[in-house]
Amino acid sequence: MYKKKVKKSIVAVGAMMLALGGVFCIGNSILTRNVEAQVLESSNVTLTEDGVQADYVISKVSMDFAEYIVLEMSEVPLLDEYVTTPEHYGDSSLEAYVDDVNATKWSKNMILIVCEEEGLDVAKATVKDLTVEQIARIDQETFENSTHSKSE
Repeated sequence: MYKKKVKKSIVAVGAMMLALGGVFCIGNSILTRNVEAQVLESSNVTLTEDGVQADYVISKVSMDFAEYIVLEMSEVPLLDEYVTTPEHYGDSSLEAYVDDVNATKWSKNMILIVCEEEGLDVAKATVKDLTVEQIARIDQETFENSTHSKSE
């Protein structure tokens, strides 16, 4: 009789473990689908038959950084070489500021690329001539090409 109770208990515990495992798998599947849907809604991403294809996704950090730059530095020239003020600080140009934040010298290349794509004269343009998205792209590309250690 005691052995029957032990066997029943083992079977009951095993059945409960299987049931909980199944519930966990179903919940995980539902949450994964919800997260995928949120990512697709909030970014420039399309779902293809082969999987997810990103056109170009700009991080929230880069967008926040770009919004700050547009608000605080709208009259600043894009490149360091066009700074006309006698004092030259890290925020005297978009190039200097983005390079300083990302500890690199890559932003000039991205600024030139964006200006060429938009037909802007980089010698005369200021931060206000760029969109938040363009500045965020410059920041993100600069960060991705910097030698800063990145957490994965």
